[in-house]
Amino acid sequence: MADSVVVVGGGVIGLACAFALQRSGMDVTVIDAGPRELAASHVNAGWVCPTLCEPVPSPGLVTTSARWMLKSDSPLYIKPRFDRSFSRWLIEFWKHCNARDYHAGTAATAALSARTLELYDDLREHGVQFEEHEDGLLFAYVGEEAMHHDYDEIQWVKEYGFEIPNLLDGDAARALEPGLSDEVVGGYWMRHERSVRPDTLVTGFRDRLREGGAVIRDGERVIGFGARDGRVTSVVTDAATYAASTVVVAAGAWTPQILEPLGVHVPIEAGK
Repeated sequence: MADSVVVVGGGVIGLACAFALQRSGMDVTVIDAGPRELAASHVNAGWVCPTLCEPVPSPGLVTTSARWMLKSDSPLYIKPRFDRSFSRWLIEFWKHCNARDYHAGTAATAALSARTLELYDDLREHGVQFEEHEDGLLFAYVGEEAMHHDYDEIQWVKEYGFEIPNLLDGDAARALEPGLSDEVVGGYWMRHERSVRPDTLVTGFRDRLREGGAVIRDGERVIGFGARDGRVTSVVTDAATYAASTVVVAAGAWTPQILEPLGVHVPIEAGK
């Protein structure tokens, strides 16, 4: 009899984990609180862009991020609140806004992302159907300084096998995308980057998981866990209890709340 695994979270990360575990021979149950159409995996931009591997904490972001948190329409918004867990997370975030951690984080993400496109192709080969576009990603700039800064920042990921294109002037950028205004001074086209329609990827995972015998429970909220001898043995929802030899929690911003009864601290904050 195969080992059983319960995956908490039906977004793209949870479903990808569930699919990999199913392919390894495990019986899989996915629990998702829903509704799917409001979840991050349905409403994100769908970029598949392994070259863009820089972490959010970066040198100089301390002052800027503090200012951004006062504006809900800012480029990076994390809703401030007055409690110990948020203060601890914010301090840790700011502590990593330095050159050393930024480059270490970029290197780790670049190494992790090196096989991304290959693995998306592998999903198709194993029956996951989704809408994908291989149009590349054009970065257009209205300022020379910002363009050269960003272009210099991506150069060193070449050591991980990523191809870095030449800079384009404004006319060349407009030749690629005629909708660009005359204010654009230049840019660069990352021609290997892709995009997917996010809802089709989620649906493709779910359909393929069900074909393989997985159970998907929608509209159930995890309220606790069963444990024995220091090991989690079941997941308790507001509708049922599911026995499991392994539990994966991939519930996005709700992960810390779900794991709190187990005394597990996960430094995740909701943001946009």
